[in-house]
Amino acid sequence: MQSPNGAAAANQRETELLLLREAVQWLEQSATLNEKTKQIQERPEEKGTLNREIQDLKDTLEVKEGKVNDLQNRMENLQNKLRDKGKQMGSLKGRVKSLQAYTSNPDSALTTLVESLTEKEHIIQRLKEQRFQNDQEKGEELVASRTTLERWSTRWPWRRLPPDTRPTAWTGSGRGRH
Repeated sequence: MQSPNGAAAANQRETELLLLREAVQWLEQSATLNEKTKQIQERPEEKGTLNREIQDLKDTLEVKEGKVNDLQNRMENLQNKLRDKGKQMGSLKGRVKSLQAYTSNPDSALTTLVESLTEKEHIIQRLKEQRFQNDQEKGEELVASRTTLERWSTRWPWRRLPPDTRPTAWTGSGRGRH
C-alpha cells in the first residue's frame, strides 16, 4: 500500500505529466498555426508577383503591336511613294518619246532624259529595298510578339479558359481553398 505522501506525489506527477502533454500539444498547435499564417501571408505576394509579370507581358505586347502598326504605316507610305515614282517614270518616258520626235538635237536631249530616268530608277530601287527591309522588320516583330504571347499562354493556360470553366483554385476567388 502507498503512503499518503506517495499517493500525493504520484498525483502530482500525473498532473505535471498532463500539464506537460497539454503544453506540448499547445506548442504543436501554435507551430502549425504559425506555419499556416505564413503560408496565407505568402499567397498574396505570389499573386502580386504573377499579376506584375502578366502586366509586364501585356505592356510588352502593346509595345510590340505599336511597332508592328508603325512598320505597317511606314510600309504603306513607301508603297504610295513607289506608286507615285512609277507614275513619274511613265510620265518621263512619255516626255522622252515626245522630245525625241520634236527635238532638233535629239542626242543631247535624249542623254539628259536617259540620265533623269536612270536617276529615277535608282530612287525606285532604293524605295523597293527600303520596303523589303521594312517587311522583314515587321515579320520579325510579328514573330517576336507571337512567341511572347505563346509563352504567356503556356505559362498561364487557365487564362484561355472562359471564367465559368476555370477551376476555383486558379481563379483567386478564395473559394475551395483550405
